[in-house]
Amino acid sequence: LKHIKTEQEIYTFNVHMDPESEANRIEGSKLIIEALERYLIEKPQLKIIIAGDFNSFSDANGEGQIQILTDFKSLD
Repeated sequence: LKHIKTEQEIYTFNVHMDPESEANRIEGSKLIIEALERYLIEKPQLKIIIAGDFNSFSDANGEGQIQILTDFKSLD
């Protein structure tokens, strides 16, 4: 996506995490972070939106992958 007035690029990621395995959701989050880092090395001002079905349930110890994503800091 690109903002019409500013021409700022916005990348969107749509995810669908594994509904059965917390370990797979955590690994998926790590892979997302690796991809974000590659994009941000080339385009440090890039804006990113991550959306989708995270299959995260706080009552079933499902916060792990969400924590990985929310702890991510850009490469500033």
